[in-house]
Amino acid sequence: YISGRNKILVVSADGLVQKFSKPQLFDNYTCKVSVEDFIALSVFADNLAKAGYSRVNAISEIGDFALRGDIVDVYSADGNAYRVDFFDEMVEEIKQINLEEMVSVCTYNSLSIPPNGDLIVDGDFAEVLKEKLTALGEKSKVNPE
Repeated sequence: YISGRNKILVVSADGLVQKFSKPQLFDNYTCKVSVEDFIALSVFADNLAKAGYSRVNAISEIGDFALRGDIVDVYSADGNAYRVDFFDEMVEEIKQINLEEMVSVCTYNSLSIPPNGDLIVDGDFAEVLKEKLTALGEKSKVNPE
């Protein structure tokens, strides 16, 4: 329900009580990149980390990304692996890759990498969560009296 077009939602009871981020927050943390975009590798990597991806040496699981030279490999939450090739700070090529053989499957002009996870902790929500966890920690301390 990101675009606002859906009128009916069918969901299990477990799914109904699961917490999700607001669609706008999900969209804000979607990493969008196109061929010939100018973006620093470090900024792109930071955006992936903020979107819930973990930096590793070589991608092997959904939610991984690896930075090697001018190449960023991402195992996206959509279940596909992508390689973004940079030339300095310009996106030169975007490819879907086969993880077993590390070969290109197809190329794209642009790519939207969704956040990794259903719940995005950001800004005010992060502060509220921090306060609640701190309060819970205070309540659970053993009083030596």
